[in-house]
Amino acid sequence: MFPDTLSSWFKDFLKRKNLPQIPLKGLRHSNASIMIAGGINIKIVSSRLGHSNVSVTGNIYTHQIKSADEAAADILENVLTLSTNIKS
Repeated sequence: MFPDTLSSWFKDFLKRKNLPQIPLKGLRHSNASIMIAGGINIKIVSSRLGHSNVSVTGNIYTHQIKSADEAAADILENVLTLSTNIKS
């Protein structure tokens, strides 16, 4: 199969379903972003993407990792605040 065959099919699929036109590679980035946002360990994300090492993944997805870290901090703060309020 020629690479253009799949890309062409994907473009037509998006058009038929009235979805935003994104490059096929966009699915890979979306997948990685969703895993990171879902709290999947970066080493697992890196392995699933086939990166040679975790630092490659970290360099590419720095903004998603930062966002996930901020969300984790917010959750921890909410849990600790709730615990403190219950004890009071």
